[in-house]
Amino acid sequence: MKLLLLLLIAISGNVFADQTSGNEERRKQLKRGVMWGGAIVGGIVGWRVLRWADYKMFDIYIDGMEKVARRSRMSLARFTKVNISDPPIYRLTAPDGSQHHILGTMHISNLSLSDLPKDSKLSRIVEQANILIPEIAGARFTSALRFQFSLNKVTWRRQFVWQQRLSEQLGDEHWQKLTQMIAEKPDLKPFEQPLGRFMDEIDSLDADDVYSRLSTYGQNYATPIEGLKMDFQLIRYGREHGKTLIGLETFKQARASFMKTLDASNVGIDDLKRLIDKGGIDYVTEVTIDSIRHYADGNLDESYKSLKKITPPDTRNAVDTFMLDQRNIAWVESGKIQKNCVNGNNCLIFVGFAHLTEGSNTLIKLLQKQGYKVERI
Repeated sequence: MKLLLLLLIAISGNVFADQTSGNEERRKQLKRGVMWGGAIVGGIVGWRVLRWADYKMFDIYIDGMEKVARRSRMSLARFTKVNISDPPIYRLTAPDGSQHHILGTMHISNLSLSDLPKDSKLSRIVEQANILIPEIAGARFTSALRFQFSLNKVTWRRQFVWQQRLSEQLGDEHWQKLTQMIAEKPDLKPFEQPLGRFMDEIDSLDADDVYSRLSTYGQNYATPIEGLKMDFQLIRYGREHGKTLIGLETFKQARASFMKTLDASNVGIDDLKRLIDKGGIDYVTEVTIDSIRHYADGNLDESYKSLKKITPPDTRNAVDTFMLDQRNIAWVESGKIQKNCVNGNNCLIFVGFAHLTEGSNTLIKLLQKQGYKVERI
């Protein structure tokens, strides 16, 4: 009897031990599963938080740009303010009969939407639209940093290529004109830098960089003081009023097009000489103001002709190819317009006005090939 009892105890002990061992293994497996699951969930949540913070930082960056623009351009009285009397708006009728709208914006100008009367065509269209489709709906801060790094890389690469000093390439007459031009615009020199030291830096750059600087400053002198450009104003309005925002492309795709344009551009010393002879910064300012006025009056062809006056031929060809033609085709091929501009939605597409007027592959012509009816209103 004792032997049978001992045998039962031994058997039950072994069973219990096996169960304990099995339970322990299951607990370990469960623990590992929980840890892996927690790591995956934590990674996903962390990635979403970082992405949210990334976009939020870009919003803060844009806010800062607006404040700087307001502060730095208030004193620039050269600009003659214009009213947007006839903004380029097109009615887009989809194959299913639904109606939407396309607006051509002006990237270089800060023409303010707040200047539009509340009962204006554009104000009503923006208010009624439930989907806004800009070139890029939103950008990440890291994307903007990569873009800046790409530009810096091009500049660094140029500096390692041996070339004559800019003053030697321009010659005494044009170098003196350039020096005088910059001396008359003290805000061109960063951090109150002495003119001589600043001109030494200019002397080490190539014609392309200097042409770009003169053009940029000239356009800044022609820019209104409201702050953000019209595209950003519309995007901000959409965010504040719960509109759906759908970008035609990503920031990365836009950057790739810009870098192709930069690589294909070839601004030479003769282009820089011609700009200096025409008046440089002041000439760019006058041409830009003319372009803005033509745009505000709805005369897009004349507006674009004005901008061409301050764009060297090689750069103009690169812009037409990579920034306009190829992007228009990619936007239509993406199907974002066809997918969203349908019955039940009211879309407002807004892109730079040159996408609507310039070349054989304008956005309007491409949409017409897709069966859309487009008419200016």
